[in-house]
Amino acid sequence: MDILKELLSNPETAQATVNALFVQYKPLVYGVFKELFKCFNDLLSNDDYFDASAAYFEKMVNALTDHGFSRNEAMSIILSEKQDIKESSKRVSTSVSK
Repeated sequence: MDILKELLSNPETAQATVNALFVQYKPLVYGVFKELFKCFNDLLSNDDYFDASAAYFEKMVNALTDHGFSRNEAMSIILSEKQDIKESSKRVSTSVSK
């Protein structure tokens, strides 16, 4: 937070300080993201992930239909839950970044 205090107390040097930080940490950030993308690519090329994901959703649909919901209702419930999670995630992300 010392950097933030410096930037706020000395706005005329803020741009130069921010530029220097980007230059200094850019290789590190790029390296980290490069490794993350390798992991994502490995995951996406692994059929086990998709098999497990399909089995999970199949079990959810089966559980809902076993409790009296139609297949369409079950799919609607699952999609609604996924949408709720997505919206909650956006709200949390927005509130954290403030």
